[in-house]
Amino acid sequence: MGRKPAKKAVFEMKKNYHNEGFKDKEVWQNVLMTSFNYCSEALILMNYKGGVCLTNPAAKDLFGYDDEELRALSIENLLKSVYDAKIKVTIPDLLNGHNKNIQAIRKDNHVFPVNIRMKSLSTSQSVYALLFVSTPDSMLIRDKSLQRRNAEIYKLKEEINRLKNHAERSIRDRTQILQETVDSLVQTQQQLRQSLNKEIKVNEKCTKFAFLISHEYRNPLGAILTSLNLIDRYGRKENSLSKPQQDHLQKARENVKQLVSVTDELLNLNTNLNNGHKLKTTEVVISDLLNEISQNWIRMGEKGQNVPIRLNVTGKIIVETNGDLLKQALNNLISNAVKYSDANGEVVIDCDEDKDTCLISVKDQGRGIPKDELHKLSNGFYRATNSKGIAGNGLGLFIVRQFLEHLNGKLELVSELDLGTCATIRLPKKYEEKSIVN
Repeated sequence: MGRKPAKKAVFEMKKNYHNEGFKDKEVWQNVLMTSFNYCSEALILMNYKGGVCLTNPAAKDLFGYDDEELRALSIENLLKSVYDAKIKVTIPDLLNGHNKNIQAIRKDNHVFPVNIRMKSLSTSQSVYALLFVSTPDSMLIRDKSLQRRNAEIYKLKEEINRLKNHAERSIRDRTQILQETVDSLVQTQQQLRQSLNKEIKVNEKCTKFAFLISHEYRNPLGAILTSLNLIDRYGRKENSLSKPQQDHLQKARENVKQLVSVTDELLNLNTNLNNGHKLKTTEVVISDLLNEISQNWIRMGEKGQNVPIRLNVTGKIIVETNGDLLKQALNNLISNAVKYSDANGEVVIDCDEDKDTCLISVKDQGRGIPKDELHKLSNGFYRATNSKGIAGNGLGLFIVRQFLEHLNGKLELVSELDLGTCATIRLPKKYEEKSIVN
C-alpha cells in the first residue's frame, strides 16, 4: 500500500472528521493512525518541551531508532543547528519559523541535512508540534519524478496535438475530395439530364413521325386492299383472270395486309403509350383476364385455327395494372405462339405468383428461335432468320416489351430450336409510377 504526502493525508483526515461526522472516537483514531503510519514522510509528534510522543515507521527508518527508543528521546537528540552544535533546537524556535539550516542525527551519529515543516496542535491542557521531516534526496526524487511526469504529460500533449492536426488535415482533404466528387456527380447528372431530354425529344419526334406516316398510309392502304378484293371477286365471278394473274393479285393482297398490320400496330402503340396522360390502373383478376383471352382464341380456332390452347391457372391472383395494355401484350404473345406452332402442337398458358410478383408464361411447341438472335427481338421490325414463310412484321415482341415497360413488368424469352419458345411476363402486383428526371 503506497504512502500519501504527510500534510495532505493528515489534514484530509481531520477535514473528513468534521465534515463527514465520525461519531465513533475509536473509528476516527484508527483512520487517523492508519494515515499517520502509511505517510511517506517522517512524522514526529512532540510536546512543547520537545519530548517525542509519537512517530511513524518512516521516522524510525530515517533516524534508525525503534519506537521505544524514539519515545525516550527529545528534540535535541534528533536535531541540531548546522552552524553551532551547542545551539539547541527547540519547539518554540521551530514554531517561530527558525526551521532552516537544521541537521538530523541518526542513531549511529551520522549527521545529514533535512527539511522540516511543522504544524502546531493545541489541546485544553497542552500544545503539541507535528514535525514533517524529509531529506533533500527525497525532495529531489520527488522533484525529478514530478519533472519526469510533466515531461511525459508534455509529450502526450504534443502527440495529441499531432494527431489532432493530422485528423484535421485528413478531414479537410477528404472533404475536398468529397466535394469534388459531388461536383462531378452534379455535372454528370446535368449532362445525363440534358442527354435524356434530347433523347426524349428525338423519341417524341420519331413517334410523332411514325404516327403521322401510319395515319396517312392507313386509309390509302385500306382503299388499295378493298380494290384488290373487288378485282379478285369480279375476276373470279367472270372467270376473266388467268392463274398467274390470280397469283400476283394474291401476293399484292398479302403485302398490303402486312402494311396495314404494321400501320395498325404503330397506331395502337401510339394510342396506348403516347397520349400524354397518366397510366390508369385498376385491380385486375388475372384468372378472369386469361379465361377471357383464351376463350376468344378458342372461338377463333373453331373458325379455322387448329392449334389448341390450354390454360393452367390456380387460385385468384389480383394485380394492380392496366388491363388493356396487359391484354394486348398477352394477345401478341399468343398470336406469335399460334403462328409458330406446328400442326400437332399446342399453346400452354400458365399463371403463378410469389410474394410480390405475378408470372404469366405462354409456351408453344413450334420451331423455336436461334439463341444468338433472342436479344435482337427487342428491336422493332426484326424477325428471326427461321421465320420465313410465316406472315409478320417484327413488331409483336417489340410492342409487348414497350407495354410491359410502362407496366413496370419484364419479358423473359427461353427458346430452343425445333422444341419451342416460352415467353414469361413478370408483373409486379403493386403498380408504382416511375419518375423521370426533369
